Amino acid sequence: MIKDNYRRFRAVFVQTADRYFFEPGNLRRTHIQVYRLLIRPVTGIGPDTFRRDLHQRIVYPKYPKMPRHMELGVRAWTDILKYMSPGEAEEFLEFLCKTMEEAAKTHSPHLKCRNLLRRLRDELERMRL
Repeated sequence: MIKDNYRRFRAVFVQTADRYFFEPGNLRRTHIQVYRLLIRPVTGIGPDTFRRDLHQRIVYPKYPKMPRHMELGVRAWTDILKYMSPGEAEEFLEFLCKTMEEAAKTHSPHLKCRNLLRRLRDELERMRL
């Protein structure tokens, strides 16, 4: 049962990520990019399993619906990977994590979006980007 739920959630994840990587008129390249940059490193599945999950028919009473906060996380992740080189993406994510960690220490126990954005703005001004 657990394995079956994992497969279902993985199929939803694969289709969500592929939807955000979509480039009009270049579907094959979209599939290759999403598999190479996101799906394989995260799930470790092979190309045949990826294709099977990609074409799996999703029926929501049977399949889990991805929570909105997770879907937005996948979208942010795919946008970073889609529009940045791997080195730039790594640098950006390290900067974001470091800034979030510092903001969480300052505004504990709960970090508000407004506090994080203020901290990011201050850091970017300090760096003069």
